[in-house]
Amino acid sequence: MPVGPMFLCYSNRKPMNFKITISVLLLAATSLAQNQSFIEYHNNGAIAFQGTKVDDKLVGDYVGFYEDGSLQSVAKYHAGFLIQRKEYYSSGEFRNTSYFIDGTEFFKIYYYYKNGQLEKEGKIDRQGLKSGEWLYYSEDNELLKIVNYNKDEILN
Repeated sequence: MPVGPMFLCYSNRKPMNFKITISVLLLAATSLAQNQSFIEYHNNGAIAFQGTKVDDKLVGDYVGFYEDGSLQSVAKYHAGFLIQRKEYYSSGEFRNTSYFIDGTEFFKIYYYYKNGQLEKEGKIDRQGLKSGEWLYYSEDNELLKIVNYNKDEILN
């Protein structure tokens, strides 16, 4: 086992000078300090949420669990902004999916019955308020009604 001072080296095994070594170490320490994985727990000790933050903003996958440990949701974030989200019923069936519509402030969202049929579809804003045309379906996939919204208020 080597004993003595430690040096960072280039791939050709030549040691970096002192200033470059300190700069690399400071940059690495700063990067590590900015990336923070976290886990939140339910009162029963089961994991409720887990994800990663950079500069206190959510990034990458953000996963939620019910108290029994079953999957509740998987969301994707970029620089603190929600890009896509999928939710599941506690029994495991797919419940809904939403994704950010590029160039707008809206998400397209689809809700499903437990039997897998589409229940409703429409747009929501970043606060989760319904906007525009929403279509509602029966469990047999029959169109039941069309409702227009503006910030959760029915227009028609």
